[in-house]
Amino acid sequence: MAGKNSGLFFSFLELVRSRKPDTILLENVVGLLSSHNGQDFRVVVEELTSLGYAVAWRVMNSRYFGSPQSRPRVFVCASRTSAELPIRVLYEDKPGRKPA
Repeated sequence: MAGKNSGLFFSFLELVRSRKPDTILLENVVGLLSSHNGQDFRVVVEELTSLGYAVAWRVMNSRYFGSPQSRPRVFVCASRTSAELPIRVLYEDKPGRKPA
């Protein structure tokens, strides 16, 4: 979280504190999950939950959504108004079809 390309989270968090949006959707590289032995991701989740957000996350790969490249990314959804919303946003109710 202290790197030159990753230090914006705390500035973003200040914006969240001042604006208090109902819902937040973040996208990042999957390395966020393992950065500093998972401590960076822990900070993201703990900071959002400390502000009253329910948090869910999921790794999705662009190749399963029509892109010709494999690009896995972690998506984090957080909601102040509904504990179920982040899960509904990131996960389907029904199984999809397997891509060709």
